[in-house]
Amino acid sequence: MIRTSPDFMERVTSETKWNKAYIQGICDEPNLGWNRKVLYKMLQALYEKQTEGEKTYKDSTESNGEGFNSNDAPFLSSVAEGSKKWGGLTEKQALYVGKKLRKYAGQLERIAAQKQAVAA
Repeated sequence: MIRTSPDFMERVTSETKWNKAYIQGICDEPNLGWNRKVLYKMLQALYEKQTEGEKTYKDSTESNGEGFNSNDAPFLSSVAEGSKKWGGLTEKQALYVGKKLRKYAGQLERIAAQKQAVAA
């Protein structure tokens, strides 16, 4: 597991231009540099968008455009919950999560913009 200081991650997060292409690039190279840690944070951000019921049943039951779709919800919810206790993803998890999260780049771009607006 890649260890990074919280200060480093905060600086990278606040100084980076988070757009779809950048996010998809991270998803395409999940084990390059600090990408695995960023993928973990993106996974957790999407998981937080799931409703409480969706988290409980590891399913996407509402068409609200937030969180995971119904095909990805069981796997991504399970990985999101399981990886919380370790604070990151394994190399193998990062490969699968990167492939899945690529399609959520637009939603992740909006989440990043909201976080950066709050931080400003």
